Amino acid sequence: MRTYMIKRLFFSLLLTISVARAEQPIIVWDIHDVLLQPYDQFITFLKFPHKRDLFSRISWPMLKTTGALLSQHLTREVSSEEYIHMAIAHGNPHLAELIVAVANAQRPIAGMRKLVQELHELGIEQHIGSNIGKSSFYRLVDKQKHPQTAAIFKYMDLDKSMVSEFENGVVIKKPDAQFFERYLAKNNIDLSQTDVIFIDDRWENVRVARSMGFDGIVFKNPNQLRTALRKRGIAVTVPPFKYSTQRDKHPLRNIARFYKPAAIS
Repeated sequence: MRTYMIKRLFFSLLLTISVARAEQPIIVWDIHDVLLQPYDQFITFLKFPHKRDLFSRISWPMLKTTGALLSQHLTREVSSEEYIHMAIAHGNPHLAELIVAVANAQRPIAGMRKLVQELHELGIEQHIGSNIGKSSFYRLVDKQKHPQTAAIFKYMDLDKSMVSEFENGVVIKKPDAQFFERYLAKNNIDLSQTDVIFIDDRWENVRVARSMGFDGIVFKNPNQLRTALRKRGIAVTVPPFKYSTQRDKHPLRNIARFYKPAAIS
């Protein structure tokens, strides 16, 4: 009888753990200004080795197309993939290469790598849902080329992640509902059965995600995000200090600093 009760208690405990794991939400991350922030982009441009060839291939039609893309920044988010396709379409592969290099001149926002790691240790599945293009994304997660940023993505399931895509000359990206529909279809997710928390720094992207059944959080800083996650029952800690969200500013005269690897936060 005693052995029977112990076995029953043991299997009840296993069932409780499995149910708890099944009820864990999935977190979908935006990348820019949520996980990463721009870093050394001007220096990346200065160090680019093919500037002469790049400028020799600039044409008036390409300038007009670039101007049109830049003007669209006033009303919507433009993906780096759109600039890359523009450069290739106008026969300027070095410009496409420079766009990828500058777009990927990023480093983790202080405190975010630790938060992502903490969520991973809690058993929470994490994906990317970003308007970054495939060309930039697969370089950004390469630990040989970008060890700083790759250190944060190692906790993500990249196969289940979603980035912007070109299809029939049109880029599919946030806040288009089709972006979120493709993410759900790709991973066979039913939002009535699975909680998915979408985290982005742009309200419009979060608004559309919420309208489709996602839980959405507008990112402001790591402490605010930790508090929002705790309100949803996720047992992350809240540090006794505040992380600064101000981007680093360095005098350009200190050029030597830009040739040294920055510490991973």
